Amino acid sequence: MNNVLFSIIVPVYNAEKYLRNNLDNIYFDKPYLQYIFINDGSEDGTEEILAEFCADHSNSEFYSITHGGVSSARNYGIEQAVGKYIMFCDADDGYAINTFDCLKEYIFSDYDIIIFGAKINNLSDRFRIDDIEPRNCCFSKPQIMDAFYGEKGTWPYVWNCCYNRNFILNRNIRFKCELDLGEDLIFQFEAFMGAENVKFINDKLYIYNYCTASSSVSHYLNDPIGRIEKHLKLVMEVDYLYSVNNLERDPKYCEWVLNFLFYDLILISTKDRNRLMKQYNLNLTLKNKHIKNFKCKIKFAILKNSILILLYRLYRKLKSKLECSNASILI
Repeated sequence: MNNVLFSIIVPVYNAEKYLRNNLDNIYFDKPYLQYIFINDGSEDGTEEILAEFCADHSNSEFYSITHGGVSSARNYGIEQAVGKYIMFCDADDGYAINTFDCLKEYIFSDYDIIIFGAKINNLSDRFRIDDIEPRNCCFSKPQIMDAFYGEKGTWPYVWNCCYNRNFILNRNIRFKCELDLGEDLIFQFEAFMGAENVKFINDKLYIYNYCTASSSVSHYLNDPIGRIEKHLKLVMEVDYLYSVNNLERDPKYCEWVLNFLFYDLILISTKDRNRLMKQYNLNLTLKNKHIKNFKCKIKFAILKNSILILLYRLYRKLKSKLECSNASILI
């Protein structure tokens, strides 16, 4: 595999029900592709399906490891990659038919990160996300972190990105196995902080099947205290990355923290909100002088006033009921 351009890492866990049918959405028979399937300790027929598939496709290989989660599986895949660029794909998603023909046009410019668009198939009515449609543009230091906060498609996902393998290896960027939420987000922060240049392309090349029906996701959505504590740990991880990279915590960073935590903070009690803001020094981060964006200033004002919080909760509840009512009419 000396001429591999893209190494595609696919973690797989207990995917027997859909994997065989979905491989056609992931796999393309091109000699410059390396497919790395990581069987993450599956307990069903996943390993047999992968073994059969890889035996019939010379540019595909699979490894079975002890179950350690998606971060562990992806990190293992990074060590096996030989391509110029590394990509990550979820086993229940896929790529557009023109994906790799399109990406080949950009990889010889040696961008550290290439970000592309994605078509979102919303498979649940509870929450919906829009297609990812970046602008066609590129950035180099010192504007890269501005792009991270300001451009579409930068976070929290890694599956709509190509990462220069030498860049990933030289910077020793890996997924945090100790995180059970937000591992993509932290990987993306670390990558952008280290990148010298980033390219954005508008093409929707990834096909993401978004569903909130799993028990783990439902529990996450229905547990506001547990959710915000996980989110706060992610903020602390990001804050640590700012420290080790000697980056200034500018208004864009403070506004990101506010936007990231706002909907969690307004849903919990005043007592819990005050406790967590004190525990994680949020009062220091979210100072009014650090907030420049007008919408963020409004959110900051709401957080500081319990009556405004109650009014905002009521507004959200009425808006949700109206959206459900409109959906019923459409159906």
